[in-house]
Amino acid sequence: MHFLLRTFHLIPPLLWWAVAGVVVGALNLLFQLELWPHTPGVEPVALMLIVGCLPLGQWGVVITLERIRQTVRHTFWWMCWSLAWLLSILIFAGMVAVCLFSFAIILS
Repeated sequence: MHFLLRTFHLIPPLLWWAVAGVVVGALNLLFQLELWPHTPGVEPVALMLIVGCLPLGQWGVVITLERIRQTVRHTFWWMCWSLAWLLSILIFAGMVAVCLFSFAIILS
């Protein structure tokens, strides 16, 4: 618990904005008939918001892991956080490719 409280301030605002974008997009999809009854085009916009915020959230995770990695002093834990950081960069690259493919499908 103490570790979580110490690292809470390391989370960048970009990650919070990405989470907010995913939540807003998901709520718009969930309550589409109540919020947008006469707007049939809201579904692709909400999907694009969600798909667009996913790589931003992953990039926020990359930044957070880099900040945690810089604060850790023990070599073993530094290597563990470095591995997590490297894997998150690879996941970010794959997520960007998937999002570009998803945008092409949504817009077609």
